[in-house]
Amino acid sequence: MKWSFLPLLTLLILSCQPAPESQRDRIERLGSRLRCPVCRGVPISESPATLAVEMRDLLQEQVETGKGDEEILRFFEE
Repeated sequence: MKWSFLPLLTLLILSCQPAPESQRDRIERLGSRLRCPVCRGVPISESPATLAVEMRDLLQEQVETGKGDEEILRFFEE
């Protein structure tokens, strides 16, 4: 009887873990951190500028190839 709570505790711990982030959500999150050089101060995720669209495409490619967040952000800084 001493260990009867263990399966319930395990289930509770596993159910509290956040769902993995989708690629689309990750692209949106990173795109909101990058600013459009044309629309000064507007995130590329919201900018209609051609350059922002090209940056979003590059961002998507980098996410799809498995690059990490910091690696992607450094790429855009350079």
